Amino acid sequence: MLRGAEWLRGLKLTGWTAALVILFLGVAVFSTGLKNPFLGDDYAQIVDNVPVHSLLNIPQFFQGGTMYNGQGEDTLTGVYYRPMMTTVYSLVYAVFGANPVAFHTLQLLAHILCALLCFLVFRYFFKPVLALVLVLIFLVHPVNSQAV
Repeated sequence: MLRGAEWLRGLKLTGWTAALVILFLGVAVFSTGLKNPFLGDDYAQIVDNVPVHSLLNIPQFFQGGTMYNGQGEDTLTGVYYRPMMTTVYSLVYAVFGANPVAFHTLQLLAHILCALLCFLVFRYFFKPVLALVLVLIFLVHPVNSQAV
């Protein structure tokens, strides 16, 4: 019988097993927040952001900021230049409307994907079990915030 940390040495961790652990833990930890309403800047960037409500405005997302200032159908201002974020918001809005579950699900899937990519990188520098532990810390670290 293996004792203490000896069982870790004998553990064979495949990429698929790690991916399933990351996916399961990510969904288990953050699924309770999927039904939450929009919070904070979600209103300024999604709900009240008129240009995001139309796919025809996608070219304008690459010419300005992320916030709608109310001075025109396609005018976006602000200090943040994030055209891909605004484009994705527009695509999700076109399919699901102002449904917070869709936007929260997108954020959750993006965070899980980032954790999977981190695992793929970390496994080249660390043993697979250590890489998985580090990635799981990354995965659950925003549990008390609205980041995911």
